[in-house]
Amino acid sequence: MRLSWLVLLVGALLMAGCGAAEGASAPALAATATVDDVTDPTQGATPIAVATATAAPPPPRATAAPTPTVDDVTDPTQGATPDAAGAGNGALLISMHKTGGIAGVDEYFAVYAGGALELRGKDGVVTRAQAATADLQALQQLLASPDVAALAGRYPDTTADAFNYELELGTAEGKARKIIFSDTSAHPPALDQLLAELVRLRDTAK
Repeated sequence: MRLSWLVLLVGALLMAGCGAAEGASAPALAATATVDDVTDPTQGATPIAVATATAAPPPPRATAAPTPTVDDVTDPTQGATPDAAGAGNGALLISMHKTGGIAGVDEYFAVYAGGALELRGKDGVVTRAQAATADLQALQQLLASPDVAALAGRYPDTTADAFNYELELGTAEGKARKIIFSDTSAHPPALDQLLAELVRLRDTAK
């Protein structure tokens, strides 16, 4: 009887110990994670766009302007007629256009109130000079004389190879007065006096 009771006690203790062991192992097994349960932190991560800085292109190099050559420089007096070029030298006193002769002369000479003299030859070259005030006195006196005021506008001539003259006299009203004659035409002495003064001044411009 005593042996049976002892066997039962030992069996109960063994069963109680196995139950406790099974209860303790269950949480341990539940806490054990498998390889499939571990989440890879890199899986499913959204890639972050990284802005790439692009270097700005270098600014264009400044190009120096070409230095003008002598041929590039335009002379403002080239191609200018004596009338246009002398506009800044005062009002026109008188001009003379001489043509004709055996050699076919074609010459233009102008005198301005400021003393500027301009001569254009047959080749188109314009020569300029400056006359002194005293050199203009005789011409100015002639232009203001009654003899010149009484001159007609034309003195015709039919002589072949004569030198023909066309004078243009400036007036106070700004209107040009023209007188046409030749060296062989019949004309008053006042025209010869004007012609002599013009030739004298023309020679100073050559």
